[in-house]
Amino acid sequence: TSTSARLWARAPRAGAVRLTLAVADGSSARARTFVVRATRALDLTVQRTVGGLRPGTVYRYRFSQRDLGSPVGFFRTAPAPATAATVRFAIFA
Repeated sequence: TSTSARLWARAPRAGAVRLTLAVADGSSARARTFVVRATRALDLTVQRTVGGLRPGTVYRYRFSQRDLGSPVGFFRTAPAPATAATVRFAIFA
């Protein structure tokens, strides 16, 4: 949405997984961290919906577990509801 996003990943093993999220402007001072738990019952898949985001803003995120980490990902929140803007969608398989 314009103020939230659902992020997910598959962990390499069961246990705590850290999700780090920040505005992609290079500043780490405003980074937010969440901990989610990977379980075998959910095929080691973790997900977290994060709120309080700014509309039309690029964010970076990364999942990590102990000494392993995902590549850094990026997303842009949707524009504010009353904003006229071009919206593009992409699907990755």
